[in-house]
Amino acid sequence: MRIFSQAGIVAAAVTGRRVGAVALNDEDHPGSGLKDVGRFGGHGLTLGVAIALFAWIGSMLDKRFHTEPLFVLLGTFTGFGAGFYSMYRHLVLDRSDELRSDKKRDEDGPPA
Repeated sequence: MRIFSQAGIVAAAVTGRRVGAVALNDEDHPGSGLKDVGRFGGHGLTLGVAIALFAWIGSMLDKRFHTEPLFVLLGTFTGFGAGFYSMYRHLVLDRSDELRSDKKRDEDGPPA
């Protein structure tokens, strides 16, 4: 059965030890550990800041034009969309570009 909680991953990354079925900083799991926790945490923080910033801008517009809660709602959804797109671009699109360039490099062979 799949574990949905990320608590084990965070605990393993912080302690550097195996927690349950999760092992980070192992040689058989390259790229794992605190680096990934920071990277993914940064994406979550970016999403939260985008939502908060656009909601705040919407709040300011609502106060100015007396249209509460119209612009707050529009700002919140716009912030979520912008933050989600940023996260998607970094996690999916940049990764696929990286994999394509690695594949092309492998096909070209080693440098002569």
